[in-house]
Amino acid sequence: MEWQHKPAAFVSYGGVSAGTRAVQMGKQVVANLRMLPIGPTVSIPFVNERVEDGAFRPGKIHEAAAEHVLDELVRTARVMRRLRGGTY
Repeated sequence: MEWQHKPAAFVSYGGVSAGTRAVQMGKQVVANLRMLPIGPTVSIPFVNERVEDGAFRPGKIHEAAAEHVLDELVRTARVMRRLRGGTY
C-alpha cells in the first residue's frame, strides 16, 4: 500500500471546537491505513472571522502551530522512511 508507513498531519477548522472531533476520527482512519498520525495539529476556530477579501488570514498562533506541525511532520517522515525500506 502506497500510504503505509507515512506520517499524516491534520489542519481543521470550525466553530468552538475548531474541527477537533473530526481530526480524532480522521486519525483513526489513517491509522487503519497503517499511516502514523502525528500529535500536533493546526486548529482554527471560527474561521470566518479570519477571512478578509475572500482569503484566510492566519494569526500568529496559527502560524506557530503550522510551523510546529510541519517540523514534526518532517522529523517523523525521516524516521518512517526506514520502515518503507528507504535510506535514513
